Amino acid sequence: MADSNLMEGRDAIPGGSFGEGSNPPDIGSDKRDRVGGYLKLVIIAASTWAAAVLLSFLARTVPGFAESYASVIYPLFIRTVGRIIGLLPFSVAEVLLYILVIYVIDLIIRCVSRLFLGRFAFDAAVVFIVRLAAATGIIALVFTVFCGINYHRNTFARNAGLTAAPSSVDELAALYVSLAEDINEDANSVVRDGEGIFDIGMSLKECNKACVTAMKELGQQMNSLGGFYPQPKSVMAWQLLSYQNVTGVYSPFTVEANYNGNIPAFTLPFTICHELSHLKGYMREDEANFIGWLSCASSDEAWLRYSGNLTAFITVGNALYEADSEAWSQVWTQLCPSAKADIQSSNDYWKRFEGKAAETHERVNNAYLKANGQSDGVKSYGKMVDLMLAWRRKSAGA
Repeated sequence: MADSNLMEGRDAIPGGSFGEGSNPPDIGSDKRDRVGGYLKLVIIAASTWAAAVLLSFLARTVPGFAESYASVIYPLFIRTVGRIIGLLPFSVAEVLLYILVIYVIDLIIRCVSRLFLGRFAFDAAVVFIVRLAAATGIIALVFTVFCGINYHRNTFARNAGLTAAPSSVDELAALYVSLAEDINEDANSVVRDGEGIFDIGMSLKECNKACVTAMKELGQQMNSLGGFYPQPKSVMAWQLLSYQNVTGVYSPFTVEANYNGNIPAFTLPFTICHELSHLKGYMREDEANFIGWLSCASSDEAWLRYSGNLTAFITVGNALYEADSEAWSQVWTQLCPSAKADIQSSNDYWKRFEGKAAETHERVNNAYLKANGQSDGVKSYGKMVDLMLAWRRKSAGA
């Protein structure tokens, strides 16, 4: 019995026989698996970046490609991805941004600690670069598919049959007068707080639904604005947006229209409609501003009309002041006191957030707009006035 146990134990000692039917461990298998994993990441990085660059090239150079994409393919993402993410009551883009920040901070800490502990190997650096290339490739492709191509579609002016042409100061002044009259007419029909300042008079959820309805009603007149709209969402960290002078932002990665729910109330409906216009593939800021104004101004609801017209009144007023300050002054005196109080309240709000953050954001946004084909950068916002004048001429049958 003892001899039998000794024999069994002998076969089990290191360096002995592995037994019948067993194979020695493949020492290089783990390394091959790792290399295979890295190769997959390289393929992902190369294919996603190549697809993003190719699609961008086609959108910029092939006539009709971007418009066909925006009209046929892109709406499918709105009805699927946008519909699913829209069911969640919070901004998914905002949550993902927080997760990304935490991940990046953790990654930096681990890299720095390894460096100081002498564990930062060359192969680890290669792995990091390959993973980064794959991740950024995916991000670039998603951005291109959900947003980038749309920058090169037909302009909204073209699709709506509008001709933006040079206008006289008299035309600009007439538009300013018309807006003042519409504002004065609705000023006493809107809800106001205890200090006499405009209030939407409802929850943000109700406001969201009303703005979506306004956009859908406009879509009945203009096919490119019709169809399904995901619900817009207010971000939690509104302070971060206010310090950057940002009222809203479209997230192409989650197909969401996000907005700053703390901005002056009269600008809120206009801002929501502006962001919703991006969901229809109109990425240019001047066009989004125009659509935001038109959807509000065309509504049967006085508070929506007031929001669109008063926001546009400020933009048109700035343009008229530069062209003819005396004409601007004459119209300004015609504006009712309650509307002037709303404008002053807005000015006071934004003064609280003046600083380097707002200046930095403007420079970054300017570079972003130019990179996506808006050669005027942030100045493209002012082209809203040209579209309003074109709409006015078209409506008058000129």
